[in-house]
Amino acid sequence: MFIVTIAILIFAMLFVFFPFVSDIKARRDKAVSQSRLTEHQNIALFEEQKGLFAAQLASGELDEQQYHDLNLGAEKLLLANTEATTSLSEENFSGGIWLLPCLLIALPIITITTYYHLGAQQDEIIKELIEEQSDNVYSNQRENLARNIRLNDALEKRVKQTPNNIYYWTLLAQFAISKNDFPKANDYFLTALQIDPQDSFLLAQYAESLFLVDQSKFTERVRLAVDKAYEVDPSNSTVLGLKGIEAYSKGKPAIAAKFWRKAQIGLDPDGSIYGGLQIGIEQAESLVLSSSFTESNDSFSKDIKQIVLTVSLHPSIPIKKNQIVFVAAIRPGDSKMPIAAKKISASRLPATIILSDLDSLMPGQNLSAVEEIQVVARLSSTGSATPQAGDWEAIGEPFALEEYSTEYKLIINSKRL
Repeated sequence: MFIVTIAILIFAMLFVFFPFVSDIKARRDKAVSQSRLTEHQNIALFEEQKGLFAAQLASGELDEQQYHDLNLGAEKLLLANTEATTSLSEENFSGGIWLLPCLLIALPIITITTYYHLGAQQDEIIKELIEEQSDNVYSNQRENLARNIRLNDALEKRVKQTPNNIYYWTLLAQFAISKNDFPKANDYFLTALQIDPQDSFLLAQYAESLFLVDQSKFTERVRLAVDKAYEVDPSNSTVLGLKGIEAYSKGKPAIAAKFWRKAQIGLDPDGSIYGGLQIGIEQAESLVLSSSFTESNDSFSKDIKQIVLTVSLHPSIPIKKNQIVFVAAIRPGDSKMPIAAKKISASRLPATIILSDLDSLMPGQNLSAVEEIQVVARLSSTGSATPQAGDWEAIGEPFALEEYSTEYKLIINSKRL
């Protein structure tokens, strides 16, 4: 970094040097031209005066002594004017040239002093440490620990100089979380929120860290923090996860499952967060669908309709990372709007999936509202919920819900044309 800084300084000094050089050349040329013109004018005037004196001598107006004295005076005046012109030309040529070395010396001094004063060097050090962390430069655990300590110390020092840097406060909070120091992490997020109270990411992280500080309990202050974050961004996966936990803790597993499904939107289906949410969804649904449970909300009861499916993929079909499988219950012959649907990661197949009224996509359109359905499973080639040519799928035969009494099996083995 030092070499780059020196190179930039040299480049900047060239911008100072060349204008001076070009200006000096222009002034020199102008001064020489002006000096020659003045010299010619002075000589012409001298010759004119000599001619006038000679004419006066010839007419008898001047005697020899007077003529000699006047010529001598004209010569002295010509010499004095020539010297004055040369002196003025040299003065114009050299005027301000002393400023160039002063600027060339002052520029690096001022630049380096300002650079250190503003803390740009500290920012560069932090940037390099973060890049090392991202690139996993150190394979040794002790070296990684030492690097993290240096980064944490640099951040703590820097936020004292730039207390409005939200990014640095967030990094400090994440470091505290990695050390399970949730109270300190919560304090860092709170400090960042004081800078930008409406930042949805900070609100979500603050609510989550506060939840952990309060031993994973929904205290009043946790509830207020979660509600505030949800009000600002109702699509934030962290906030939706917390809302689901809150609903589950209040004995409302169906509502919890809905929040967790929304939280899965946009997450990597192969990721640990998505998987954790899926486990919660399955537990909540099992609780809702169990014969021993009746939720306080009358719209969910033990009589809720459900279908248990086993979905698998034919061994000959290759799958890519993050590929999605969509499973849906539709009206026979109508695949435009599923009655109930779910999506899972293809890497989880084979899997047992429960489709129920909880998975309805539109109010009033659920399994309880139809008599006959058809189940389909589709391995999406694009990740789109809309069927595309090239997708692999399995389409079951239509059957009456009243006659359904066993687990239904689907094997994805047909390519969509």
